[in-house]
Amino acid sequence: MSTTNIGIYACEGNDGFPCHDAVIAQGATQGTSHRLKSQFTRIVGGAANTGVVLPSILSGEATIGKYMVMNDGPNTIKVYPSIGENQGGAANAALSIPAGQSGVFFPVANSKGGTVDWRGGVIA
Repeated sequence: MSTTNIGIYACEGNDGFPCHDAVIAQGATQGTSHRLKSQFTRIVGGAANTGVVLPSILSGEATIGKYMVMNDGPNTIKVYPSIGENQGGAANAALSIPAGQSGVFFPVANSKGGTVDWRGGVIA
């Protein structure tokens, strides 16, 4: 684990977020990538540019609050929104997280004054 990821892992645990640990990124596309099951997920493996998919905002699957994706695997991974949803204002756009780094994602629903969208960034 990188120094950044060690700090994030400790902080998320202290904040009461259980970690869905030892996830393997999979799938070369948004439709075949691993579906996230928790607000805090630690990736430990997967081929380069395989990915994970955030829960759906439109269906109500996504809960309020942040989602953390920690990449402790050996390769860069991609984090996608659910099919048909936006990330960073673009439909079906992926955010790449290099090995040893993490990403934080926030769901923005229509009721919050915008279009359905995931907003996120990489923490190096």
